[in-house]
Amino acid sequence: MNARIEGLFGYLYNQTPPILVSEMQSRSRWSRLRDPLLLIPVLGLLCADLVLASNVLLSITAGDVFALLLGTPLLTLYTLSLLILWWRPRAGYIMSTVVSAVSLFIFVGIGNPLPTLAGPADTTAFLFAISFPPALITVLVYSLLGLRAQRHPPDTGKPAQTIPRYTVASLFILGFVMGGIAVGLMAGATQSRLLANSSSADITIVKDAALPSTAQPYSPATFQAHVGQTVTWVNRDTTAHTVTSKDNLFDSGIMDIGARYEFNFTQAGTFQYYCTLHPKMTAEVIVS
Repeated sequence: MNARIEGLFGYLYNQTPPILVSEMQSRSRWSRLRDPLLLIPVLGLLCADLVLASNVLLSITAGDVFALLLGTPLLTLYTLSLLILWWRPRAGYIMSTVVSAVSLFIFVGIGNPLPTLAGPADTTAFLFAISFPPALITVLVYSLLGLRAQRHPPDTGKPAQTIPRYTVASLFILGFVMGGIAVGLMAGATQSRLLANSSSADITIVKDAALPSTAQPYSPATFQAHVGQTVTWVNRDTTAHTVTSKDNLFDSGIMDIGARYEFNFTQAGTFQYYCTLHPKMTAEVIVS
């Protein structure tokens, strides 16, 4: 009897029109998004995609070609991870775990967003630093949880929680990002006022000094002084820098936004200096 019933259902399935079967499969894929373990990493990848794409476009307009070389492969990987995650969740979890972990290593481990977070006067860079890493962390955590759920399905016999713990975690991350953006924008407005009101100096660290397109990060690049003169620097950039001589004669330490530094030259010579945070930033003081 059971064999006949199974044969009947198998017959009916085989007689189902291909269009209807395709529609049923499509509905099944869309219904997967009801699972927070799939929906949240998909949204995280989408957020990372949009944030990185906007940052790459802004960097290109500023003349930073390196952003295009680094951003294009990552944008492609994020999009592929998103599509595979929706189409084949298990393979997508693995790919999104690897992609998010490598991205975090590049942007957090190597890039170090802390100076940008500490100086939110550059609104674009701050919004990128406060939103991009949390999106990647969310993708990484939920992809690992999704892999775990694939290997060890949850016990459906237990009563469901009113708000799943996975959803609570995502709301916590979202609240952190939104709160950080609000506080950062207020702090950025304050720092912008400090920059506008900061006094003049002999040498200025210009805005966007660390960008490759900035010809003179220290302006002027060569400053003429005389023995016994005190030379002053001011940081008018939206991120921290240093004024450090290559012969270890002077070192300003970390100069925050609007900070000033001065040094008295007691001997003649040519003194080259640079920024320890951005070594490509160089200039010199000629003392006669």
